[in-house]
Amino acid sequence: MIDFAIAVHYTALSLLAPSIIEQDGNIMIIKGELPQWQAVKNKDNPMYHYKRQVLCPHCKKSLLGSASRGKSGQHFPAYHCGRKINGKRHNFRVKLQDFNETIENFVKKVHFSDEFAERFKQIALEEFEKRENQLSSDTISYAKQIETKEIEIKNLKEKIKMLNSIETIKMFEDDIETLRLEKANLINARDNKEDKQVDTQVTINYTNYFMEHLEDLLLGGPNPQKNAAMFGLLFDETPTY
Repeated sequence: MIDFAIAVHYTALSLLAPSIIEQDGNIMIIKGELPQWQAVKNKDNPMYHYKRQVLCPHCKKSLLGSASRGKSGQHFPAYHCGRKINGKRHNFRVKLQDFNETIENFVKKVHFSDEFAERFKQIALEEFEKRENQLSSDTISYAKQIETKEIEIKNLKEKIKMLNSIETIKMFEDDIETLRLEKANLINARDNKEDKQVDTQVTINYTNYFMEHLEDLLLGGPNPQKNAAMFGLLFDETPTY
């Protein structure tokens, strides 16, 4: 009971004791429990998914992302950087909404040239055809092996009809069961290859679509982090804002 009372006492103190935090270069003392937005810190906050894909225009380093608090108590998310260059600190800050709109407007202006698009489709089609031919050959090979297993099973069944020895019959039945298992595995492998043949055509369709709708590829995915990573692939070197 005493240990429990002590635990409650220190928990209460930790909630009521003032906390010292730093925000945008200012030191603040917060009395009571920290609000959720300050208590939980996420290094990879999904709100700021472009901070590694776009650099600060002053120091050419990765941006930071956080929300500052105004006099009204409202929080204003933004990308920012305040590192020192030659001993002097710079102040770069762009509101999150403005930053995202800049990215979106930039992406809308990016298009493949007709020459590149045609060459890319040609190379992609050649690679897909090679894969399709290999998958087709594998499917035919599996079909032949399945047919062979069926013939072996049929032959063993015919032999069993002429046998009288229980032990020999049992041995043949075990062989048949083994062949059936091998046949089932071959059927499963063949079906997987056939599914991949379908996937290849779907991939070709997707490739043709995204070549003509690049904006959907770079901005339209459900995962913001992946969208940002795709955006980064546009550049040979990481760009600045």
